[in-house]
Amino acid sequence: MVAITLTAEGMAFDTKEITVPAGSPVEMTFENRDTGVPHNFALYRDSSAAEKFFAGEVITGPKTVTYTFTAPSGKGRFFFRCDVHPKMMTGAFVTT
Repeated sequence: MVAITLTAEGMAFDTKEITVPAGSPVEMTFENRDTGVPHNFALYRDSSAAEKFFAGEVITGPKTVTYTFTAPSGKGRFFFRCDVHPKMMTGAFVTT
């Protein structure tokens, strides 16, 4: 299990890139610090968001939840975003 933390604050994530071993189970602590604003973490193959690997529950801040999912198998560079704010809150999810 790979433990990672991701924070949403000021309508942005605190990191633009997350790296984990390919195919590993991931336990993400997701903290939404934006009072009264909904956010989530969602993982896709690429920025078209046509192929979804995982989408966490949308939470309204301030609130913290734990998301558990399996990283995509095989080495690669994937796309994550907040589904509520898909143009402004994005990043790269890298598997090694």
